[in-house]
Amino acid sequence: MNTAIAISRPRSVLSFAAANRMHALFALILLAFATAGCGKILDPGPPLNQVLLSARMPAKVQGPTLPLQLVVSQPTSANDLSGDRIAALMNGYEVRYLDSAKWANAVPDMVQRLLVDSLEATGGIAGVGTDDSGLDPQVRLSCDIKRFYLRYQEPGKAPVAEISLRLRLIDLRSGKALGNTAIDTAQQSAGESPQELVAAFSIAASKALAQNSDWVLATLAKAPQ
Repeated sequence: MNTAIAISRPRSVLSFAAANRMHALFALILLAFATAGCGKILDPGPPLNQVLLSARMPAKVQGPTLPLQLVVSQPTSANDLSGDRIAALMNGYEVRYLDSAKWANAVPDMVQRLLVDSLEATGGIAGVGTDDSGLDPQVRLSCDIKRFYLRYQEPGKAPVAEISLRLRLIDLRSGKALGNTAIDTAQQSAGESPQELVAAFSIAASKALAQNSDWVLATLAKAPQ
């Protein structure tokens, strides 16, 4: 009796390869549909416009210049204010960001530069700069940014630009604090366009810088030289 030997044919191999090709094609089709359906999510959209925050500098003071060198530390802040996005507070607790514009620099960098420029503008201190400016400082100004956002209070009404800073002067020679102060300013925006919102921030910042300069100069004038 002859034993019949079954010879396997390449059909199963061909079927497996064909199935792989079909699976790959099906995956590509699904990807195409997913991309088409989620285009708005995957597309980051146009880049945000960068805006500069300008502020009115304090007037030059009358009288002698204090023979001191002062450095302004890098300000600290909560995470939601540490970047370059323009923050908006909704409902008193929900933080969102403008989708039409962002600051040209991170908020702490911007505040530090404004503090340096405003103190320099007064002419009341011999030297003002940052830690990398090459000064030999006797005094340090530290800053904690508590608020730097737009507060939306009523539906349909333009927001208020709010700035809140906590500042401390430290005598680097003795390590003692010379004083602390809290500065809180606000300005109602005239509208909701990026230009109007930034203009409100500019006015609020000008008020804060003027208050800080007055406080720093008055505190240093009373401190031992």
